[in-house]
Amino acid sequence: MRKIGVFLLIFSLAMMNANSGFAQSDTSFYKTAKNAVKAGDNDYAFMCFRSIVESTKKSKYYKEALFATGEYYYSLGDYRSAEEAFSNFIDSYAQDQALPFAVIYLLKISNQMYISKTQEDLRKQIITFKQLSLLFREFKECSYISPMNLHYKAIYFIDCIEIYINEGLFEKIYF
Repeated sequence: MRKIGVFLLIFSLAMMNANSGFAQSDTSFYKTAKNAVKAGDNDYAFMCFRSIVESTKKSKYYKEALFATGEYYYSLGDYRSAEEAFSNFIDSYAQDQALPFAVIYLLKISNQMYISKTQEDLRKQIITFKQLSLLFREFKECSYISPMNLHYKAIYFIDCIEIYINEGLFEKIYF
């Protein structure tokens, strides 16, 4: 009986050390991915981000890695995988600043795949993301810089929303 107790103690200590080592590998994966993005090697950055996503949802870099994998899949035209990544992002991070950009990707994907039922729900989700009060302003703006170093900007006007990626118009949605 005493041997079992010693074994369980050693086993539990080993498991605690394994988890802390794993967190360090997530950090190194994330740093490696960011360096690859700076160097222009998006394929290698994607592999690192995907490793984080596939390893655990408990990683502090999971949110950024999930969004980056969605971006990468979309850029390749792999809309099914991009849809899965962005849907997971929306389900997990409903109040995140990147949410309208994930939703707009899903809207573009539903346009590509001709899923009209989903389009209206996504449009409503984008429109209602920001509480719009333009009392003394013509527009309201929110922005986000993704882990793949894409600069997103959403401009909410009274009658429409304009989404920009790297200063280029990506989508315009009328109310």
